[in-house]
Amino acid sequence: MKKLVLIVFIILFTLNVKGEDTLKIIPANYPLNFGYGLGIDYGGIGARFTYLPLKQIGVFAAIGFNFLNFGYNAGLVYRVTPDKKRVCPYANFFYGYNALIKIKWTTKYDKIYYGFSSGVGLEIHSKKDRNKFFNLELIAPFRTSEFKKDYKAIKNDPNIKLYYKPFPVLYSIGFHFPITSIAL
Repeated sequence: MKKLVLIVFIILFTLNVKGEDTLKIIPANYPLNFGYGLGIDYGGIGARFTYLPLKQIGVFAAIGFNFLNFGYNAGLVYRVTPDKKRVCPYANFFYGYNALIKIKWTTKYDKIYYGFSSGVGLEIHSKKDRNKFFNLELIAPFRTSEFKKDYKAIKNDPNIKLYYKPFPVLYSIGFHFPITSIAL
């Protein structure tokens, strides 16, 4: 699965397309942006790089710290209205860190889980500089059977009291700005 994500990333990163009305090549402005934020699409608390070979389609990679170790993610983003308004809705699909088990007084169950996730969100662009924006997102992680098995083991462990269930929908927030010093 990691190979598939890498192949898709390489293909989209090297894509050279002549635009139509719905998929225009992004102007020479800033097809690469950097963001920092909180959420699984940032690897926990981390950083995310996004490359937009087209105005509506981008690829991203992220790394961050998730209170146990480093987490990573890579995926695709589809921007619905990149030129229309200050707020741009989007959808994404990615592979990477999407669950974590950490028990305070033991390391027996501590583990990071990787799998697919999908999300929808909003880019809220600055009035002064449309290349800078806040990123707000709701994410549905597709949890693996390994995570479900380990979670069930924790629920059945009499020494552990759970106070909440894993959230079915997660959120993230970040701030992005253009990378202007790299010539692509």
